This record gives sequence, C-alpha cells and structure tokens, in this order.
Amino acid sequence: MQAVVLTNYGGIENFALADVPTPEPKADEIRVRLRAASFNPIDSQIRRGGDESKLVSSPILGRDFAGVIDQVGAAVTDWRIGDPVFGYCSSMGSNGTYAEYLCIPANIMSAVPAALTFAEAAALPVAGLTALHTWQVSRVGPTASVLISRWSRWCGHAAASAGAAFWRGPIIGNGGQRGQHSTR
Repeated sequence: MQAVVLTNYGGIENFALADVPTPEPKADEIRVRLRAASFNPIDSQIRRGGDESKLVSSPILGRDFAGVIDQVGAAVTDWRIGDPVFGYCSSMGSNGTYAEYLCIPANIMSAVPAALTFAEAAALPVAGLTALHTWQVSRVGPTASVLISRWSRWCGHAAASAGAAFWRGPIIGNGGQRGQHSTR
C-alpha cells in the first residue's frame, strides 16, 4: 500500500510518499480501506517530535479516519466486509491514518451515520471527544449560560451539539469572524 511516512521529526518536508506492507488484521481486528483521514493539532506536535511522539510506534501519522471494511479477523462477528466505519486509532492501530489501509480492534469502531460523508465522519472523533470531555469536566450547571468561542470550527460545533443535548440554558456562540454569532 502507499502511505505518507514521517522520515524525521521537524517540518513538513520530512513527509514522503512510500510503498509499505499492507497490514493484515489480527483475530479481533478489522482492516479498513481508508476513504478519508483528518489532520489534528496532535499530528503537528508528533511531527515536530513533541511529547506525544514517544507514544507513536509507526512512522505513519494520523488518528481520525473513515472508510470501508475490506477484511475481518477470525474472531470478529459484529462487522462485515463492505461496512462503512469511522473511528480514532491513536496507538491501537497497525499504523496511522495517512495510508490506504489500517487494521484496528473491531470493538472500538463506529458505523458511519447515513447522513455523513466519509470526510465528515473522519473529522468527528478527536473534535467530538474533545467537546464531550470539555462538557463533562466543566461542571456547568444544566441551566447556566455558556459561551462557546469559535464554534464554527469542528470542536466548537461538536461542543454546541453536545451542549444542546445535555443543557437547558442558553448556549451562545461566536464563530471567530466579525458578525458571525449564533444563539440557542
């Protein structure tokens, strides 16, 4: 398969397109033919050799993805070849998401909702988990007013959506652009 590999820590000039072995799924894994991957700030930190780089075992970066299952491990019963899935691989996958294929434990996958494209689904995991975690640790009362700054970006949009599901108070957002404001 082809993948974008990091040849050395530093700038983007250290990325190279390379032919690498296609991973094979273990008994409890699925292999996904990737259709979309997203870029997150953590990818930039890893590329520069930041603290997170110590947790990465593959020169192929990327965490969020969406694609179609093309192979299932012998012990996998909940997924079928052809199922559209999305998720977050961190260090649990065979490699990062800047590749054609990824093997990952089947029990951490989610089905791509019919209303989302592969690109939209691939942009959701880190932003959505960040937004949900922020609400969980914020200790905001269920009727308090909340301001979400720059909610036109994925994290802000996900925070507003999660907030609308759990909070009854006003949620006010600023999109970061002059005159771009919203209220719920």
